[in-house]
Amino acid sequence: MKKIGLLICTLITFIAVNAQTGNLVIFSDDGSKFFVVVNGLRVNDQAQTNVRVTGLNADFVNTKIVFENELTPDIDKKNLMLARGSEITYIVKKNKKNETVCNFYSQVELAQAPVNNSNQQTVVYGNVPYNDGVVIRSGNGTTTTTTTTTTTGTTGGINANVNGGGVGMNVTIYDTNGGVVTGSSSTTTTTTYSSTTTNSNSGTVNNTDCIYGMSETDFRSAKSSISSSNFDDTRANTFKQIVSSKCVNTKQVKEMLQVFSFDETKLEMAKYAYTYVADPSNYYTVNDIFSFSSSKDELSEYVMSHQR
Repeated sequence: MKKIGLLICTLITFIAVNAQTGNLVIFSDDGSKFFVVVNGLRVNDQAQTNVRVTGLNADFVNTKIVFENELTPDIDKKNLMLARGSEITYIVKKNKKNETVCNFYSQVELAQAPVNNSNQQTVVYGNVPYNDGVVIRSGNGTTTTTTTTTTTGTTGGINANVNGGGVGMNVTIYDTNGGVVTGSSSTTTTTTYSSTTTNSNSGTVNNTDCIYGMSETDFRSAKSSISSSNFDDTRANTFKQIVSSKCVNTKQVKEMLQVFSFDETKLEMAKYAYTYVADPSNYYTVNDIFSFSSSKDELSEYVMSHQR
């Protein structure tokens, strides 16, 4: 009886722990704006400096930080640590090498976590609409240049401002009475970048920006659409439509290709899908689906000649 009671208590504890969720907070210390992609879902549609994601039912998540400023490289954090029942905060900053990094900052229990922060966007992960996690930046910046000039010197002197190609310069000029006029000019340049996001419900996406495949639900639906056709030609058209408009990974492509009956069609579709796959470095595993070594060799040669 004691063993049964202990087992029940252990089971209740296990269920309670796994029912808890955790929060993820990412903020930049220099005001840089960014998008956050968690397990393939873009959680904020407008670039922010502080993003809080709640309701994460996991101990680790794959996270990508995409900066509004396209000159700042994206940050990929595989298996970013979370903690059920806690809010973990990560800071985006420059390291000693002047590289932008994302490091652990703090951890508090959910009961002690701040509720409201006017400078923070809070997103409930379970309420995020399905999207392809794609952020497309226009790359077009608007540059504003402000020049401030101060001049000191003797009364009646000659004043001069010099601006050489956007670089501040100091100039000393002697007036007719032998006095000295010293001028200083400084230039401040600010560049603002614009960015847009795409949603999977709005049509074709730029698959070259995909870092994850479809969600499991969407993938099963896509595969079912291909399988529902009786002929390879029809299946091929459906396959191309899906691959060119959705984010797919190698595993998903491999599984969809197995729906086709003949090596010839599988090879043609495998070549087509390589252009769009999110993880081209894993594409060698697609060779496993072919019955003939010639098909494997042809795909390998194609991938080598079209490396991404």
